[in-house]
Amino acid sequence: MWDKSSTPIKPNEFYVYPGRNSLDLRVKEPQAVIHNVAEIFVHQDWNPRAPSYDGDIALVKMTNPVTFSDRVRPIALPVVDEQVSEINGYIFGWGASEKEEITETTPKIIKVRTNSPGLCRYLVKGIQNAISDRSFCVGGDGRLPCKGDSGGGFYRNVNGELQVLGIISAGGLDCTAEEYAVATDVTQFIGWIKSILDQDTKK
Repeated sequence: MWDKSSTPIKPNEFYVYPGRNSLDLRVKEPQAVIHNVAEIFVHQDWNPRAPSYDGDIALVKMTNPVTFSDRVRPIALPVVDEQVSEINGYIFGWGASEKEEITETTPKIIKVRTNSPGLCRYLVKGIQNAISDRSFCVGGDGRLPCKGDSGGGFYRNVNGELQVLGIISAGGLDCTAEEYAVATDVTQFIGWIKSILDQDTKK
């Protein structure tokens, strides 16, 4: 994981806050518990200085297990190599509005539809080089993620269970209704995710 200057972020430089809903830390949320980070696993193909956003995915191991509750639930993984074109799903985030203003402290939710990498290269203005065969794009129908939503998930509901199909990676030139955003295709990284989990279990 990198900051805006492409400097790797260390585990002791941030924390994870499962169950936290408001960005305003003055708001009390008893079920939210701060967790320190023990280790970060960044995909070996990710290069923050490359024009392509291929491999823009990482896993974070926390120092202590997370306790599940009605506010903190696990997310399901999708099927390996599933086609993600023309799938309806949801994005939750604290990103800016269409006016590029961050005015709320609680996350917003939008419903969007996916498009294939080939169509993305045709549709996404200004960031075509960011798209790879292991990504897809969302938006173009008046709703899309904006600045501050990167790193969040693209989810779909399968019989009442949420699956994470993508991770918001890059956006268009602005946050207008005609723009699109690029997401890492999680279905293409299931093998890598499982290898990290297996590797960590054997430690």
